Amino acid sequence: AEFDPGNNPSPGSWTEFLSLGFAHILSGPDHVAFVLGLMLLVSGWRRIALVTLGFTLGHSITLALAVTGWVSPPGAAIESLIGFSILFVAAEAALTRQNAFRTAGWGGGAALLTLAALAALTGSVMAWPVWLGLIILTVAYFHWLGAGGRADTAAPALSAGFGLVHGVGFAGILLEIDVSGKALIASLLAFNIGVEIGQIAIVIAALAVITLLRRIAPDRLLTTGRAATISALAALGSFWFLGRAFL
Repeated sequence: AEFDPGNNPSPGSWTEFLSLGFAHILSGPDHVAFVLGLMLLVSGWRRIALVTLGFTLGHSITLALAVTGWVSPPGAAIESLIGFSILFVAAEAALTRQNAFRTAGWGGGAALLTLAALAALTGSVMAWPVWLGLIILTVAYFHWLGAGGRADTAAPALSAGFGLVHGVGFAGILLEIDVSGKALIASLLAFNIGVEIGQIAIVIAALAVITLLRRIAPDRLLTTGRAATISALAALGSFWFLGRAFL
């Protein structure tokens, strides 16, 4: 998610970092879109809780590593991968038949290979090993689904994996603030808690809307609304992925 260094607050109390984390996820449309995309893959409170927990574990790890300086990947590449994560979950949510998953695996892999070749010719913020990793992930994961793998079973691990990418994105705003010494751990913890509160707020609001619509809207409208949501997420993910990869 983009942030404006000129508007960043100076280091303060843990409540300020709590508010900062809460505001950061709610003001980051790409993070919100990914959370909503995850909710399209599973149903029921238990499964949604597991997916949310997976995302929390993933981004908490890389948020801490990035803020403490253990990892420092290129910011533009991370932003592009966040867009890819949204496109990935939207594509998975759109598919239902096993043969469609296999087709998506080969088609997605071919598209990524073409983009990797284009990146080699014109330049990209992502290095070739990253492109190779995306190709392998896409082909292998969708073929696994096509072979009978269950999306709801894999969703927590998938959300944790992509959470590792989002965590570095969350860290961007903290890296612009001079937080060090004894204040580091408390500030990091407060910020992360704020992110979690914002994430929970998104999930609760989405579930409330879904529950209301299921009670008052006809099934045809719900089906159309789901398809429209998937299409919107896929379009946004593609825009952020490609727009940020080829700066």
